Amino acid sequence: METITKPKTEIDPEILEQIVSDEAVEKQVIVKCSFKNGPMEQLIRIWNSTFLIPTGDSHKSKLLNIDNITFFPMWTVIKPFELFQFTLIFEGLSKDCKSFDLIEEIPQSGGFSVLGIPRNQTDVYHVEF
Repeated sequence: METITKPKTEIDPEILEQIVSDEAVEKQVIVKCSFKNGPMEQLIRIWNSTFLIPTGDSHKSKLLNIDNITFFPMWTVIKPFELFQFTLIFEGLSKDCKSFDLIEEIPQSGGFSVLGIPRNQTDVYHVEF
């Protein structure tokens, strides 16, 4: 009877370290937004220049994706008295970040901003405008 030997596979220690470390995991921050409209129809949109900025840090986590809202220059129509919800997905924050600001940096008035959002372990947040 013939014995079959399986080849031994070894993983480079540096690659293995990267696989099991936190750095290898793509972290994202999810911000679920609610906008309660008043008695008149509103138009809203998100600019690509929307960031998460950790308190006391100059690093900006970039906006990666959106759900249920339009990017500039398109508009999303919000009906009177509608509670409109949308989601923003950002690059991950640094491990030492304890709180951050959500800032839409735009060349006109009316940009979204929420200051001093406390960091949590899930990196999923709910904000109201």
